[in-house]
Order: sequence, then structure tokens, then C-alpha cells
Amino acid sequence: MCNLSDYVEELGIQKGLEQGKERLLRLQIEKKLAKGLSLPEIADALEEKEKTIRKIIGAIKHTTE
Repeated sequence: MCNLSDYVEELGIQKGLEQGKERLLRLQIEKKLAKGLSLPEIADALEEKEKTIRKIIGAIKHTTE
């Protein structure tokens, strides 16, 4: 049984790390948008795919409407 609880704990840790990374990326994108950077410039600066940045920008716009 100990192995199951260790596995569940590890899954929780991984999920928390992923959520933290997504929040940080969103904050960085918001700051770069405020500076007037374009989608390709943001993707290049953050070393992320334009598709990923576009998705997050869409979510930002959706929550501000």
C-alpha cells in the first residue's frame, strides 16, 4: 500500500509543478503584451511555440471580457 500512496503523492506534486509553470508563463506573457510585443516576439523571448502563446493569449482575452 505504501507504493500507491507514494505514487499518488508524486502525481500531485507533478500536477502542482505544471500549474505553477502555466501561471508563470501567463504572467510573463501578460507583461510582454503590456510592453507591446507581438506574438512571434513573445514566443521567441520565452522560447515557447507560437501555438502555446496564442492559446494563452486567447485565455487571457477571454477572462478579461
